[in-house]
Parts: sequence; structure tokens; C-alpha cells
Amino acid sequence: MTESSSRRDLPLVLLRRTGPVAVVTLNRPEVQSALSFALMEALAQTVSDLDRDPEVRVIVLAGAGGVFAAGADIGELLGASPVDLMREDRLAPGRSLRATRRPIVAAVEGLALGGGMELAMLADLIVAGEGARF
Repeated sequence: MTESSSRRDLPLVLLRRTGPVAVVTLNRPEVQSALSFALMEALAQTVSDLDRDPEVRVIVLAGAGGVFAAGADIGELLGASPVDLMREDRLAPGRSLRATRRPIVAAVEGLALGGGMELAMLADLIVAGEGARF
């Protein structure tokens, strides 16, 4: 599934900074923050930029709309074979998140399924709300 034309002008990730804390929010609430390739690339770039910022001490990952991330964007995966994913290095954003030196906290509300749970597990600490489901 590609980002719809109405979504193209909206950021896939939101960034809010309060002192040394950077909160990065996955911003696809209309699809429960399904992890599209574009979202993962934007997330990896944002986290990489924050990792190089000496004023940032911790990065918090959250999802918009009461959901952390419902998993991979299945519509995108339907059109790609495992060989395509490897050739296009679609897994690179996950590797770059693992290489982050700043501590990452996953603030999980609602669903964290499949790839969303894997994203949470990349964090150094998971803080789960009462309604979190893994």
C-alpha cells in the first residue's frame, strides 16, 4: 500500500522535544500506524538525527491514535517477494535503529503486533499502558 495522496503532505513521524527527551510518534493513525517502508525510513532517519544530537539523552517511541503499531503494512508486502526485500535492503531501517547509542524507550499503548512488537523489542525499555496488547 502506498501512502495516499491525502497523506503525502502529512509527516509520517512527529517529533516533540522537551529538554533532553525526544518523543518520536509514528503518525499513521488511520491504519493503526502500520509500518510502511516510507514510515520505517522516516523513523530511522529521525532517530539517526537524534542519536547525533548531543543534547538528546533519551528517545521515546510512541504511536498516534492510541495504537503503538499494528505491524507491517501488509499491502506493501503483498507486492514483494523475500528476494525483493533483501535486494532492496528493506530491512536497513531496523538495523539502523538497533545501532542507536541513545537509550530508546517504547511507550506502548494499544496494539503492538508483529512488526510493531519487533519495533518495541528494539527499544532498551518498554513501558506498556494498561490496554497494551502484544
